[in-house]
Amino acid sequence: MSERNELLGEKYDTIIKRFQSAKDDPLPKDMEDRAERMVARYNDLLLKISESRRQGHDMFFPALLVKQFVAKLGLAKATRSVTDFAIADLVLDQTERAIAEAIAQDPLDVKRQVLAMAGMLDDASAATQTQGQTSGGVRR
Repeated sequence: MSERNELLGEKYDTIIKRFQSAKDDPLPKDMEDRAERMVARYNDLLLKISESRRQGHDMFFPALLVKQFVAKLGLAKATRSVTDFAIADLVLDQTERAIAEAIAQDPLDVKRQVLAMAGMLDDASAATQTQGQTSGGVRR
């Protein structure tokens, strides 16, 4: 049993040394450039999610997807693997598609939905609000 523990300890030490040396050494220029482009794209997607949310679109799923990017990029920088960089890039692609799908759907009007569920919204005001006009069609 102790031989196995020693082997595992040696493997662990080797892995730690490899990651430590990768952490201490700067990234190659091409990988650094790719990471910078991906971070810029990530920031653009965050801005697009924020703007779309303000317009009333449901951005729950795109927001969940984009949160994966930071961890994927960190792993790619640590392993310096082209595959890991591709995975981080894929997360950004999936987020862009999710944003486009969310924007294609009708914006949420939570106030209107709550009033309709409460029976406080009459049919005339519902028709005008779906056309983008707001009128005081709430029964009191």
